[in-house]
Amino acid sequence: QTVVKVSNFVSKLLLPMILIGLLLELLLFVGSGVGNIIIYVYVGIYSIAVIANLVTLPVEYNASSRAKKLLVALGADSTADMQATDKVLNAAAMTYVASLLVSLAYLLRLLYILRIFNRD
Repeated sequence: QTVVKVSNFVSKLLLPMILIGLLLELLLFVGSGVGNIIIYVYVGIYSIAVIANLVTLPVEYNASSRAKKLLVALGADSTADMQATDKVLNAAAMTYVASLLVSLAYLLRLLYILRIFNRD
């Protein structure tokens, strides 16, 4: 839960930190690198959040399989119910995969943007 909270918080700071870094670099401290430092610090923090999402992925899949076993242990033996449960739990687990892919895409986009700005 802590990892998810940190990841969500960091994701919300993406645009403001980049804008602050760019404004500092372009308007106030031209050529000093202060803005770049802020942006690179954020990239590092965001990278950690992406890694945290990757690490939690197996935990989520394990939770889905444990839930299925628990339902069987509690007497849910209807084939139709178990098939529906499988679909729902698999879809829930895939939301974590999608979240990881979106986070990774943001990170790659951010790195590409930084590469464009730092070509000189």
